[in-house]
Amino acid sequence: MTIKQKQTPLITIFKQLIVVQNNYRIYSEDHNETQKSIVLLIDLLNDLAKIQDEVDFTYISDQWLLAGYPAQEVNMYAKNLADAFSQRNFARLRIFLPTNEDCIASLNMFLNEKEYEQVEKIGFEIATVSQAKNEDLEKNYIFNNEFKKSYNLEQISVDHQVYKDVKKIYDEGSNNKKINVAAAKEISKSFVDAFSQARNPLKYLAEVKFEDEYTYVHTINVSLLTMALAIACCVPKNLLNDVIFSALMHDVGKLMIPNEILNYPGRLTGNDMLIMQSHALLGAQYLAKHNDMPKVTIIAALEHHLDFNGGGYPDLGISYRPHIISQLISVADIYDALRSNRPYRKSMPNAKVLSIMQEESGKKLNPALTETFINLVNQWQ
Repeated sequence: MTIKQKQTPLITIFKQLIVVQNNYRIYSEDHNETQKSIVLLIDLLNDLAKIQDEVDFTYISDQWLLAGYPAQEVNMYAKNLADAFSQRNFARLRIFLPTNEDCIASLNMFLNEKEYEQVEKIGFEIATVSQAKNEDLEKNYIFNNEFKKSYNLEQISVDHQVYKDVKKIYDEGSNNKKINVAAAKEISKSFVDAFSQARNPLKYLAEVKFEDEYTYVHTINVSLLTMALAIACCVPKNLLNDVIFSALMHDVGKLMIPNEILNYPGRLTGNDMLIMQSHALLGAQYLAKHNDMPKVTIIAALEHHLDFNGGGYPDLGISYRPHIISQLISVADIYDALRSNRPYRKSMPNAKVLSIMQEESGKKLNPALTETFINLVNQWQ
């Protein structure tokens, strides 16, 4: 049996467990929606009881594992459960099969009540991180460094393949060639698959070693931060790839800016500043030449320097409001720009960056998105 075949029923059960937990928080335990979700969860578990006598869900190194292997597609749905596990130092939930309503009721109380230690565990058990390491999980590869390397759980450098892939796209643009949009979308999808499970995106942000790296390294960092913000704002998964693809393409217009302006070791003024600012319009025009380019990606390239209150560039009028994806990118863009070393200034400490963003909330930046992003960064630290 393949890993996918092993995981498929577990993923369905895990997602239904999340539905039950959410309903338990939103409604009462006796509410019709809660009860319907519990009945479905019990049916799914007891279906699995025909071939196995228990099911377990493991949470190690910010990663959910099902059947002993990472299940990246469930991470974005399981934030509340992941938070509960992290706060209580849990590593594994094991449910014994077959199960019943008493088990699920007990489990709901255990995972949601403040006085969880007093709840009687019926039909399930919880292992803490230390217990898990001392048991069979210690022998499992999830504690092996190779696992961490395979799933990008260590610091990512600019030598990582995702950076090379994005640089290749930007190199095509710098030579005035058309982007292979299908290939670029695959890179975007791979990016989502690789990083969407990250619960602390700050540790994945790459540092710029050389100025000619800045555009594409900054692009990766902005994409990573935009994805984290989009997930926090509950952007539907089917739209997430468009968000990330737009973030990856947002600065493509800088490839049309002369290097002596792009890397000028000081603050730009006059005509040089106007040339730099033209990258938004140039990027949108370049992307518009591609018949299969998503319209929202063109829009994001044009709008990512437009302010929430109508300022910024290009000048589209004080009453103009940027697309929500452009506003997501703008928040991430400003954060990474301020935290990065530039030819004309040193990087700013995180507290200073967040202070500036707070000041720009409602002016340059969407206030709701800014508040969400600042809360995220404070959680990651």
